[in-house]
Amino acid sequence: MTDAEGKRVDSAWVLSTSGKQLYFPHIEPNTEYRVTLYQGLRSEAGAILRTTEHHKLKTRDLHASIGFVDKGSLLPAKVSRGLPVFSVNVDEVDINLHRVSADSYKPFFEMTNGGGLERYWRLQSLDKMTKLVHSGRYTLNPLKNRRREFNIPISNISALKQPGVYVAVMRAAGSYNRDHLKATYFTVTDIGLHARFYGDRLDTHLSSLSTGEAMVGVKVELLDDSGMLLEEGLSTPEGLVLFSSMSSPERRNARYIAAQQDEFYTVLDIKRPALDLSDFNVGDRPHRPVEAFLYGPRDLYRPGETVVVSALLRDHDGKPVKTAPLQARYRRPDGEIAKAFVWHSEQAGYFESHYQLERDAPTGSWTLVVDHPGGYSDQYPFQVEEFLPRADEAGVQ
Repeated sequence: MTDAEGKRVDSAWVLSTSGKQLYFPHIEPNTEYRVTLYQGLRSEAGAILRTTEHHKLKTRDLHASIGFVDKGSLLPAKVSRGLPVFSVNVDEVDINLHRVSADSYKPFFEMTNGGGLERYWRLQSLDKMTKLVHSGRYTLNPLKNRRREFNIPISNISALKQPGVYVAVMRAAGSYNRDHLKATYFTVTDIGLHARFYGDRLDTHLSSLSTGEAMVGVKVELLDDSGMLLEEGLSTPEGLVLFSSMSSPERRNARYIAAQQDEFYTVLDIKRPALDLSDFNVGDRPHRPVEAFLYGPRDLYRPGETVVVSALLRDHDGKPVKTAPLQARYRRPDGEIAKAFVWHSEQAGYFESHYQLERDAPTGSWTLVVDHPGGYSDQYPFQVEEFLPRADEAGVQ
């Protein structure tokens, strides 16, 4: 890999775990590169590249951007890491914080139900519902061409000591680009609210964010898209409030659960995804009807030792699966198969393998590959290295 002038790029190719893709990290956006495939390159199937090939490519441009990590963040009133935001090539931001008046909670959430707060007509309507309580400029200094998340410190802002619902409006410092104008709401409260559907029933549990204890006597309301009250109740000593008949026509439009006690207020949008997995790399895990969860007591061995690997075979609901023996193989660092075997279960859904490494076994990254009848496989990587175990001395008197 070279740049447009023929200078070698300071990086290296990385082979994916599947062995089917090559990655070249640490490249620059909006830059032209040249890739050379040399004659004699051999594929795993044995095919050989007969002639050297040259290719040109240009990377996409990376625009500066900012935003809030979440919509409707819940910040504990007594302990808070800050307001989570992200930045790409934006060094400083200006943030305005508005407090929503208590009598405007329902119309405010009705307004936000139809989309984001960034639209100008939505922000203009905030004047009737909110009061500006703080303005400030914050320095982020993210790494060049990298997305980085920050927690804007707000615990030292005296105006936010008062619990309630707030709106944060952020823009890149010195920029009037609409793409650099972002807004979200967050709640400063001590009420933690957890909701879970059980068939036709909705269970809510309320606990203190500062102590973790159940909260009793909290007023809980079930609201529809327009903020109309569908049902209300008070939490029990266990912190529970139950709503039944959730599939009935009048409750199919239920949108929010609002909880209030004294000055604390919490709202939960039950139409949003139940779990926010945006911080987790789940894109490489396609749905599979059956998977093997592979694990072992350790993932580092010396030549001559015995590798111990266990497997739990589960379906998509996590239940044990009774199946025929599995096809498995231990793959060496050079890609050669050290051992192929039929893996029989010890009991329903549980497998265990003991593999004795040779004393001259090659060091590097080994893999246990388990094949499924559906044409896919699960893998368990482990290292084989020459190392000396740590020796500790102890004196006895």
